[in-house]
Amino acid sequence: MVALREAGRATGFVKTRDKGSTNLFDVPTEGDSRLYMSLDLPDPYLFAIREGDRACLFVQQAIRPTREYRLFVVGDQVVTGAGCIIEHTPCDNEGLAFDDRVEIIRYQGAVVRDADVVARYVAFAREYALAWAAEHGSDMGYALDLCIDADSDTIQIVEMNPLANIGLYAIDTDLLVDAMVGHAPGEIRA
Repeated sequence: MVALREAGRATGFVKTRDKGSTNLFDVPTEGDSRLYMSLDLPDPYLFAIREGDRACLFVQQAIRPTREYRLFVVGDQVVTGAGCIIEHTPCDNEGLAFDDRVEIIRYQGAVVRDADVVARYVAFAREYALAWAAEHGSDMGYALDLCIDADSDTIQIVEMNPLANIGLYAIDTDLLVDAMVGHAPGEIRA
């Protein structure tokens, strides 16, 4: 909370397991004794916690997410991506490595084509993937969810997850599979 206050943020957000939950809170001011106190939050099961440490919650500045997008990274390469449009599956892919359709506000149905935002996402993800691989190694694949904050027009990371159990949306699955096979140890390459 200190970092949020020092960055001039008035509102914070606690990440939850359920994407539909909102847990906004006012960031205490410098003279407020609550600054170093625990947040009084409901059922702790609802909150995303750091693995192995139930006392550690993910807290960030509050944003208004728009145009959520999922990119798939294998090693240090951004392979494919699509807007987080719940109705879309790989069958909806139109032959693009990076589908240019995004839902303005997730779950609200207004889908638009926005190649400029997608190009920004791809450039951001490429820098991120190289930095991540340099620090953690390039032996993994993951999905990187991004959005545009409506207030600042900046790209924000929503979350990063392993490839198992995630929605594929309208990605080009052939590109993803080829990248995974090409990155795999020699014994499972075709």
